[in-house]
Amino acid sequence: MPESCDVLCELQLDVRSLVPQLRANYAVTLLSLVILYYDFVLTLAQEIELYWPSQHPLGWASSIFLVNRYLTVLGHFPIVAELFLTYKQAGAVDLWNSSFASAGQTCIAIQGYHNYYIVILQLLVAALCFLRIYALYDRNVGVIWFFASLGIGAFALGTWSNLAAGKKSSASGLPHILPIDIIGCHSLTPREVGKQLAIAWTGVLVIDCSVFFMTLYRASRIQMQGRLLHILVRDGAIALFLTNLSNVLLFLLGPPASKGTLAIFTNVLSATLINRLMLNLRKTNLPRRPTADDPSQCEQRSGEVRHGAAGDASRSAAPFSTVLVGPGMGYSVYAPGEGEEQMELQPYEQRLEEAGEGEDVHGIELVPVRRKPP
Repeated sequence: MPESCDVLCELQLDVRSLVPQLRANYAVTLLSLVILYYDFVLTLAQEIELYWPSQHPLGWASSIFLVNRYLTVLGHFPIVAELFLTYKQAGAVDLWNSSFASAGQTCIAIQGYHNYYIVILQLLVAALCFLRIYALYDRNVGVIWFFASLGIGAFALGTWSNLAAGKKSSASGLPHILPIDIIGCHSLTPREVGKQLAIAWTGVLVIDCSVFFMTLYRASRIQMQGRLLHILVRDGAIALFLTNLSNVLLFLLGPPASKGTLAIFTNVLSATLINRLMLNLRKTNLPRRPTADDPSQCEQRSGEVRHGAAGDASRSAAPFSTVLVGPGMGYSVYAPGEGEEQMELQPYEQRLEEAGEGEDVHGIELVPVRRKPP
């Protein structure tokens, strides 16, 4: 069993210099877990109502949403063990194993799981973002190819970087569990390993930048500059971009014990924000069925851009659904009853041509159902 002084002196580190870094790790991780599980409890009833198969048929978007949501909730259990189980230095005993060496192997296994878990979760988040942008650009096939290429590239980059980081970490000789009496697995990340992990997160950052700027471009094209900040904040584009940027910078510039401090927070925040967005979109895409006796029930969405996952809301169990990710980017799905005419949909482009100067043409308008004359 290595003595703590010997190892840390070889690394030219003082135990006292590690204390604030470890405290930051604990605090940020605890904050992340509180956000994750508190938000899950808050939105569980809404999820059951809007997404569970007993309420609505499963589509691509809803399936990815449910996998992402429960993989996020359940997949963090080993990470709780990684950071909050006690590994005792005294007597070379930890909770799971009987030696310091085997404790280190346990930490290696959990940390390896954590690295690949991050890659998978970020791919699911990216897939939901891709569906949103795909619908926002009126189901343009080029958008799908563009984001598919980005996703494959980010996955390949993340896998390669994690493998390379593992090899460099092993070659560095740094312990995967610090030889001091602390709680959890805490490894020291050398500068070269930090650069390698920063490369992995750069792929995620590129995806976030693409989502951010494509949302920015589309909003400017449909003349929504006045609501642009609201859209970017609501969809989490700004928060995800800034959090991922901070995470990459910390891997590059942070001290050895703090380089991965924001990784868990970034993972939790991205998954939580995209889950919230999907819940909000499904909720707004389930309007009430309008009737001829009460035309006021026919919802009019002027001045508003509504979003939804392409192809998902149309399979909803609602009487009619509108898949909207922007003006003119959806279709009203309505099965008229006997004596009723099909619901009409006025495309955004037509409204834009017919609108007078200064008239608000955002959103989309459904014409009330009319009874056919007897």
